[in-house]
Amino acid sequence: MTIGPLQAPMHSPSGEGLIARIPHDIWCEIIDTLRPSEDQCLQELKWDIANLTLVSRFFCALARPILFSDLTFSGRGDPTKCPRHRETNCEWWDLIKEESPIRSYIKSYTLADWPSRGPIALSQVFETHLRTLASLPHLQSLRLNAVAIDAWMLQVIQQLPNLETFALEDVKFYPNVKDVVLPGPIARLRRYEHYGTISRPLDHTADPYFAVIVKLMSTPTLRVLKLCDWDLTHSFITHSGNSCPVEDLDLMIRSSSLDQFSQYLCRTPSIQALRISTFIPPTQFMDAPAFNLDLSALPHLREVQCPGEFLPILIPGRPVRAVTVIQLNPFKKLDGRPINVTPIKRSSAAVEELGITDRAYQELDINEHFPDLRTLTIYAIEKTRLDVKKERLAVRNVRFYPATASRFARFNVQNYSLDLKMQRELLNDFKETFPRTLRIQLAGGYVEWRRTSDEAWVWRPFVISRDLARRRLMVMAWHLEGGKLHDLVGTKVVDEDGCLAGLFRPSEMTPSLSVILNSYGRESPEEMYSRLETA
Repeated sequence: MTIGPLQAPMHSPSGEGLIARIPHDIWCEIIDTLRPSEDQCLQELKWDIANLTLVSRFFCALARPILFSDLTFSGRGDPTKCPRHRETNCEWWDLIKEESPIRSYIKSYTLADWPSRGPIALSQVFETHLRTLASLPHLQSLRLNAVAIDAWMLQVIQQLPNLETFALEDVKFYPNVKDVVLPGPIARLRRYEHYGTISRPLDHTADPYFAVIVKLMSTPTLRVLKLCDWDLTHSFITHSGNSCPVEDLDLMIRSSSLDQFSQYLCRTPSIQALRISTFIPPTQFMDAPAFNLDLSALPHLREVQCPGEFLPILIPGRPVRAVTVIQLNPFKKLDGRPINVTPIKRSSAAVEELGITDRAYQELDINEHFPDLRTLTIYAIEKTRLDVKKERLAVRNVRFYPATASRFARFNVQNYSLDLKMQRELLNDFKETFPRTLRIQLAGGYVEWRRTSDEAWVWRPFVISRDLARRRLMVMAWHLEGGKLHDLVGTKVVDEDGCLAGLFRPSEMTPSLSVILNSYGRESPEEMYSRLETA
């Protein structure tokens, strides 16, 4: 990093000499330890970084780019923090006006929960944020969540010169979007993500709106694409042409679009990872997919996630090393039909990663079919505890995703994603079957257990999704403070070795957080609320 005129040696305030004769490159390496990592997320580090900017101009120049690299603005406020008022946003705009160097530090910008209906002042704040984007020269990532998009906003986004990631989630289009004229796609876009439902005005078809989005993302630089909308997928595979050499493709596809989908796959040889989620009509199971691929199609395919019916078409003869066979039924639950592993074994490469349902796991002889397996992921259909078979597997990583929710009341279960005592007890189930395993996930994405020694069966918990875990605990604390006790039912929090408590600094440890983390799972929500009131 070049500091320019700020590279002069630093003197102590008392004038007793130099603070340290340390090369500037070394200082840069030291400051880099404050960047987000497996051990600390950016939210945890911001207090230290903010204090570091106050030490001297030299440290300010090093720390500010980290402090302002990733920004999020919410129109409704974060339930774990004080509401964000219009004045707060105005202070931000004042901070970056008149060619402020802070503009060049911003790489990621997220705008969430700006309702289309509400106070005019609130809409004006959101619009000002969008217009601000044009003044951020190094902006690389833009995420819009639960917002209303006007035509001029897409024109602003299309002109961002260095934008590489663009994500939409649960957005709404104004009618003029379908008529907007864009000169071309986002020039350097490498990743486009779409989550939730893109809503459009009633009595309008989706095609004109999606055609604009497809044009916006159809660039030769596009490499990662995630589309969680049937109509948007259809629009992309039929109108994108050959301009997008996508390598990582994650989408939903309807049976009526299978012919166009097969044509798209044949003309996109760059695909290395392909993930498909297919909807099944409520009254019948889907027949075998009515499409075929040339033997020369998808020559670089390495990873596949799909329903079992697609295996004979996608895998044989291709160098697939990672396979996940799952499918959602009409009720958003995993389909438990048995799978045929013969097509998987016909991969031209050894399969090292396998993802299957718990029912398929019970029926499958893994040692016989997949002797080179290193990672096994099991998705439960209705259970929260895996029935581990009595066999010995040489896999190094095991992930188990329990069924923690269902629309059917009889399947409602206890969520132990934050109950580390329960998770440690469950580890014993894996001891005989997985003697060489080094990492185990037992309840989804918060905590992973890591083996401390190859010889002994000794494990320690590690939080692998620090932002999500922090937010979940803080929201639980907020509910406890507000007396919303029904939101605490079904999720126990039992810490171990200070793993969860270590997510928070002493200054962040509110009374409600302390009550939750020190209940050890033995208190009901009512008892925790009574203890909080007493404290």
